[in-house]
Amino acid sequence: VKRKISLCSLIVMMLLNSALLFAQQPFESYKKSIGLSLKKSAGIQLEEYEIVHDEQENAEVFIKEGRGIFKLYIRRVSGRAHKFVFCVLIDNQNKIRDIHILEYPSDYGIGATNKKWLSKFSGKTPGTLVYRKNVDAVSGSTISATSIVEAINKLPLK
Repeated sequence: VKRKISLCSLIVMMLLNSALLFAQQPFESYKKSIGLSLKKSAGIQLEEYEIVHDEQENAEVFIKEGRGIFKLYIRRVSGRAHKFVFCVLIDNQNKIRDIHILEYPSDYGIGATNKKWLSKFSGKTPGTLVYRKNVDAVSGSTISATSIVEAINKLPLK
């Protein structure tokens, strides 16, 4: 017996699947992609780590590596009509080492996912960032880019 799936049923299933993804803890949800990104961009192995905080919207992870302890922050922030997830790696001198967009479910503001733009954060100190002053503007991505800057400025650096 062949069954036809209506468009409405398909949309409901897609929404339920995305809701289940958002219900997971951020670090555990993205652990594999974060590990691959860190190894590729910063040469850091995600083997020895301690989850300090992990909830639906945010996570903090300390990574112990031969060159020191790094702090990895995962944040879910708002874009124009959606939420997206990114992570930022902070070194032991509280400087930004790397930023990766982990999930960006929209075409709006896609410029904020540009790796060249994200690489310009490297070496800067969270809490000192000002969009359009010491962080370049991104055409068509003002809301998403501003959300990234604001979230980084609010990181609980210790």
